[in-house]
Amino acid sequence: FSFNEEVNQKGDYFIAVNSLNPRKNIQVILEAFKTLDLHQFKLKIIGGSFNTIFKNDLLGSDSLNVEFLNDISDVELKKEMEGAKALINGSFYEGFGLSALEAMSVSTPCILSNIPVYKELYNETALFFDPGKPLELVQKIKDLIDLENYTDLCKKSFELSQKFNWEITSQRYISIIENLKKTK
Repeated sequence: FSFNEEVNQKGDYFIAVNSLNPRKNIQVILEAFKTLDLHQFKLKIIGGSFNTIFKNDLLGSDSLNVEFLNDISDVELKKEMEGAKALINGSFYEGFGLSALEAMSVSTPCILSNIPVYKELYNETALFFDPGKPLELVQKIKDLIDLENYTDLCKKSFELSQKFNWEITSQRYISIIENLKKTK
């Protein structure tokens, strides 16, 4: 991929790649969107099967501008990420958090929970919030919307993603395994 400012046109929605697993903390995102008066922005939640029962449980009686996209293809996921204003992830725990890196690889900035793995990987690029505080997320969303140098953040996100490479990673693992063999 390459960064292209002309192609980098963002839509009127935020995206969350999520599941109903409690550690994924989808509730903080929904609470934030209930608080925001942002009828011009939609929240698209992409994940496993969010059937009608779970949607109603998650949304409650408040009407939100939320769309659930179930089991979409990788091509559709990439398209949704490319068009999103930002990816939001409120997880309490992640091993790596691949969806943030995928978003950044298509120049989409991220608003992430301030868990250690995200701070370590994306500290200079993402906006962070306490995953237990929906109002902090609300403020970060507002900060991103009002950001004067939004295009610079998109470019910075893309550039960070380019530092992660499967070939380099696999070579490092091979090197570690070979060094372990030598010590035996």
